[in-house]
Amino acid sequence: MESVESKSQILVVDDNIESLELLAKLLSKAGYEVYLATNGSEALEKTFTLIPDLILLDIMMPTMNGYEVCQKLKSNEQTCNIPVIFISALSEVPDKVCAFSVGGADFINKPYSVKEILVRIEYQLKIAKLQKEIFQQKEQLIRQNYLLEQEISDRKRIEKELRKTTPRLATLIENLQAGILLEDENRRIVLINQTFCDQFNIAVPPQMLIGADCSQAAEQNKILFKEPDRFVQRVEQILQQKQVVVGEYIFLADDRIFERDYIPIFCDQDYQGHLWQYRDITAQKAEEFQLFKQSQALIAFSNSLKQLHRLNVTNFDNIEALFADYIQTGCEVLNFTAGAVGRVQNDSYSFLAVKSEIKSLVPNLTINLSDAYCDKVVESGTTITFSHVGKMEEMRCHPLYENLKIESYIGTPIFVNGELYGTLCFFSTLPRLDGFENHEKEIIELMAQSIGKFISARQTEAELHILFAAMTDLVIVRDVNGKCLKIASPSPNLYKSADEMIGKTLHDTLPLAVADLLLEGIRASLSNKETIDLEYSLPIRGRNMWLSTRISPLSEDSVIIVARDITNRKEIEEALRNSEAHNRALLEAIPDLLIRVNGDGYYLDYVVPPGFDAVFGTLYYR
Repeated sequence: MESVESKSQILVVDDNIESLELLAKLLSKAGYEVYLATNGSEALEKTFTLIPDLILLDIMMPTMNGYEVCQKLKSNEQTCNIPVIFISALSEVPDKVCAFSVGGADFINKPYSVKEILVRIEYQLKIAKLQKEIFQQKEQLIRQNYLLEQEISDRKRIEKELRKTTPRLATLIENLQAGILLEDENRRIVLINQTFCDQFNIAVPPQMLIGADCSQAAEQNKILFKEPDRFVQRVEQILQQKQVVVGEYIFLADDRIFERDYIPIFCDQDYQGHLWQYRDITAQKAEEFQLFKQSQALIAFSNSLKQLHRLNVTNFDNIEALFADYIQTGCEVLNFTAGAVGRVQNDSYSFLAVKSEIKSLVPNLTINLSDAYCDKVVESGTTITFSHVGKMEEMRCHPLYENLKIESYIGTPIFVNGELYGTLCFFSTLPRLDGFENHEKEIIELMAQSIGKFISARQTEAELHILFAAMTDLVIVRDVNGKCLKIASPSPNLYKSADEMIGKTLHDTLPLAVADLLLEGIRASLSNKETIDLEYSLPIRGRNMWLSTRISPLSEDSVIIVARDITNRKEIEEALRNSEAHNRALLEAIPDLLIRVNGDGYYLDYVVPPGFDAVFGTLYYR
């Protein structure tokens, strides 16, 4: 970013080193000469040493806060004119009121926009420069007035020295960057410069106007001003009051703006005439207006971002409610009365949601894509704007303009998973004379991206729902503390109903031992970023049921738990264990030696009766 104040010195004061370095890097990149201070005392010391052009001042600092620093600066004649911009995370109205009451020029909330802070800094630097120029010009006028009063203090001396003084004064006035007209007490011209003649389109050379009567000049030239009669009345009022007037705005019919000064000249309390000075400040005012527009645009963009944030964090029950809210919000932010979301399929365009006073535009209406302005959006794949279709020769024959006379339009594509889904657009039967700002295009594009993400999420959710519906397993999403966030696949194997589990922790709904086991598994899974397998039993529907559970990380602070009923398997395993123990007990009760061999006569195993080893010794096969 290039700044008119590229060499301006800026002192940044903040006890947060990270924030201080970030601002220093940002401002240095923008071309400013940056100095840093980490506390109030250091800030005052550097200010009195450097006399910077602007100070960025944090509020919350130890020992001496930003308000106290600003008060000390404003109470000192050497530093009172340095603009101070408070930059703080404090956002309450009393904080801002306090900032301005101690002399702050502006207040920027953290976190801040890079564009915003640079524009505001540049604006304050320009205002300070203009004020300095105005002050210097006023000082110059006061000095001139003093010289004039000294020169006319003695009538005889003035008359005697007139021939010497007039050429010098004429040279001075001729070289001033302002229109000068010096009249005597009878309103006859004593001095006039070429700048004055140029300002009011006077074709006669200044020298030929010396001695001319100006008593009727205001009436004769009032046509040059936007309010002719008021101009004449004001001139008469000033001449009657004979009091100094400085910096009075004059608005001309050709849209120029002048700043006028009037200085009466007295010699020993005897009125000797007056000095008029006119400065053309049209360019200066235009620049101030552009800065004001930029500031307003930033405010509007900031408000629009707040609206977009609200939309992004809103949980919509259905897609129709989302479309309706986005269209209504877009109309308010972009200053339109109508908007629509449409689906593009092959060569057709279907209105999914509409807000319009045009009765023929209703939801579920399907038209040919070529009959909608959206065909231009689809063709380009980018945002398209029309400010005044009636003045676009190539668009006046478009079916939509011929049928509905829609004059202004902004539309942007909606992409879902990288594929064109449809468009979001806003339109009006009135032209948009000021056209479209870049931030307005950015806003509609952000809205379309958000809609696309919502549609994609809904499609994914629908696919997962179908998948889970085909599963017999229980699928639950829990956070790091075991809170049940979602039951993705309800199963009959629930210890409690889904309604009783949603929003509740493990310890709210499960036996203590099972809750502890699962919570430990959840935290191990998140900590190690791996799948944990667990088995446990629960009394469900009057039966002790066994569940095999897999816990896998879903995000940084949530897991997905898949539980499968393994009760039958457990019961079979238990039955086998019981059967084996029973058979072993029967065999050991037989008093004879039992040896099992295969068909080839090879030994497999044996069962010896009690006391056999003591009598016969250990078997060879053992």
